[in-house]
Amino acid sequence: MSSRWEIDFNINEITEDIKNAVETWQNTTGVAEVAEVQANTPVLTGNLRRSITFKKLNSGTKYALKIGSALVYAAKVEYENKSYIRSTLNRDISNIKTSLLQAIRSGLNNND
Repeated sequence: MSSRWEIDFNINEITEDIKNAVETWQNTTGVAEVAEVQANTPVLTGNLRRSITFKKLNSGTKYALKIGSALVYAAKVEYENKSYIRSTLNRDISNIKTSLLQAIRSGLNNND
């Protein structure tokens, strides 16, 4: 008598679970990082701070998160005066990467 062990998985289900986990991560991280960037944004009238938003830029298997402001003078403040976006994201990059890996793992664990 032979012993047999099989692993059965559905790659489409796993892929979908990971995509869902990453999209949830994008929402959570987007909200959190907008708050962090806003806290570091210089304030004169408050318009720049209030204008900071995030957008998910997902296409096929590429996922991206864009954080910024559509105000005309936002880039001038970022690049000529005080870096409020880059400095915040550079400070938080390690935590951002760690939380993304946790999200991917949670997507994989949905199939246990």
